[in-house]
Amino acid sequence: MAERRSSRAGKAPVAARDEILEVALDRFSRLGFDGVSTAAIAQGVGISQSLILYHFETKEAMWRAAMERLFSRVGVRALVDQAAYKDLDIANRLKVVLRRFVHTSARHPELGRVILTEGTAGGARFDWLFETWLKPSYSLYRQIFEEGIEAGVLKPHDPWLSMLAAHSAGAMLFNLAPLTERLLGRSPFDAEVVERQADLLVDLMLNGLLRQPG
Repeated sequence: MAERRSSRAGKAPVAARDEILEVALDRFSRLGFDGVSTAAIAQGVGISQSLILYHFETKEAMWRAAMERLFSRVGVRALVDQAAYKDLDIANRLKVVLRRFVHTSARHPELGRVILTEGTAGGARFDWLFETWLKPSYSLYRQIFEEGIEAGVLKPHDPWLSMLAAHSAGAMLFNLAPLTERLLGRSPFDAEVVERQADLLVDLMLNGLLRQPG
């Protein structure tokens, strides 16, 4: 371990900070805020704990920086960018959004894990996460369902419940990857599995929500 630490000592501050945030994001998403210590993150990076405190005054500050990195990287709001779908009807817009959501969840399983752990814990950290990142993007999803209901294309289920159902069905197999792999006998991140999950979500949501003629 001493050799590993010495090899990191000469790293530029930005590079060291980036590596700290990558390890922190992985740990926070898997273990939750209370399950992670700055000492454990320092050990994961291979640096001294004092260097963690040099970059981040508190664990809370490091957590926020990790969350900002995650949500900026994922580009959650871009997933439902209305300008990208302005020429599509409601049904096809919903198909595109749902498929994008599944593919994003597969590429960034830490996103769903963070939402699951913080959404379960609640409190001030979740309040910040919700108001800063989740509410704006969730509201855009909700708007698509609302427009579909108003146009008479979708059944009048509560838009928030429809959004939550889509998110749960689309992301849970990636959030619980060990369980999914045990059940399927293969990784949920295999390209074929991801594509089948996207097909399934679109089928479930549209056949369940679309009004049938007559």
